[in-house]
Amino acid sequence: MLLSRLVKQHSEPTSFARLPRPAQKALIQYVCFEAGGYLENKQISLFLQEMDDSNEEHWDSIIEMVSQVEDRLFHYAEIDALEVCDTIADMKPEFMDEFPSFDGYHQWYVAQGDIPYYPEDNRYPSIAWCSESGILDGWHRFHSYLKSGHSTIPLIA
Repeated sequence: MLLSRLVKQHSEPTSFARLPRPAQKALIQYVCFEAGGYLENKQISLFLQEMDDSNEEHWDSIIEMVSQVEDRLFHYAEIDALEVCDTIADMKPEFMDEFPSFDGYHQWYVAQGDIPYYPEDNRYPSIAWCSESGILDGWHRFHSYLKSGHSTIPLIA
């Protein structure tokens, strides 16, 4: 099963405007800043050039702008961490070929360093998309949540 299907099994479709704020911010961070989305919208494009992502008022503005143009439905769920790990392992992505277990992979990933700490509240979700790797964006967050012992993993699809 794809990770995105797991998220859909644990949630109902919802509009961008109704997602939790950390999910909105994670999507904007990925779509706007990393993938160059929404740039055809001049208002959003101009705002992004001046946006200070540490300013919550700027976030309020960009979330409102994206809410007005984003018509796709999303799925958001906080899913048991073991279920997420098992689903990724069962997908058998290529990177798992080198490890005897998901835990072996996780330990290797964490040992590479640069894994930030995230608190247990207001967690940005990892973005699960229809791909064989499972997570489109947010691998560091995912491994950080596991390393910190979080019992659930926030995911959006």
